[in-house]
Amino acid sequence: MQQQQQQQQQQRDQQHHHQQQQHQQQQHHHHHHQDQHQQQQQQQQQQQQQQQQQQQTADFQPRGVYGPCPPDQWTTTGLTSG
Repeated sequence: MQQQQQQQQQQRDQQHHHQQQQHQQQQHHHHHHQDQHQQQQQQQQQQQQQQQQQQQTADFQPRGVYGPCPPDQWTTTGLTSG
């Protein structure tokens, strides 16, 4: 669970960095054309984020003995029911 959150934050930092680079280019090129480009890039990055999230959950399941549930949740329910 924590790992996933960390990766999301990393991705957000990357997105920020990307946008800054894009800004610098904007000054040299026509605004209209660049605007379209930026939108496309944002969409692409969003797709990437979704893919990474899916991969992470798939990775997480076989590794843990708890199944699809995160260990945190498993221990709390185990304590209350046991």
